[in-house]
Amino acid sequence: MGICFSCQVTHPTAKLILDDGGLKEFSEPVKVAEVLRERPDFFVSHSDSMDFDQYLIALSLENQLQVGHLYFLLPREKLQNPLPSSEMATMAVKAAAALQQKHKKNSRRMCRRSKIKPEVEHNMEGFNHLKESPSFRGTTVGDFRDLWKMKLSPVPEAFDY
Repeated sequence: MGICFSCQVTHPTAKLILDDGGLKEFSEPVKVAEVLRERPDFFVSHSDSMDFDQYLIALSLENQLQVGHLYFLLPREKLQNPLPSSEMATMAVKAAAALQQKHKKNSRRMCRRSKIKPEVEHNMEGFNHLKESPSFRGTTVGDFRDLWKMKLSPVPEAFDY
């Protein structure tokens, strides 16, 4: 229980983990042929199609990388042998590191600009002399003490057992 706040606003992307551990993102579907144009000795595999000790499945050049999915860019020679569990674990670590690095960059950039603005209740009673004054100069912090009051309410919780 408590206040939860997320400052990161993200848009879903197709994520491609590169062979060097880097991350490339696409905000719209893109054809595999376009991705491989720069790297002809590689292939793209969908993360969901990978399994321990099974052959990797290369996506055809006409397939599209779909937003919200995770893909790997791998050298063509990896198609010749089943994927050992140790190599699959290495790929998972690379993917996790790339995604975490991206998350850290976004968090720092987005949180600096974010501000929480609580809902407040205006209580001008007793401050009529301030409202009518052409200027607030000379007003002390104490004069504003009751001007702004936080408006908090309990958060109802439902338990379905």
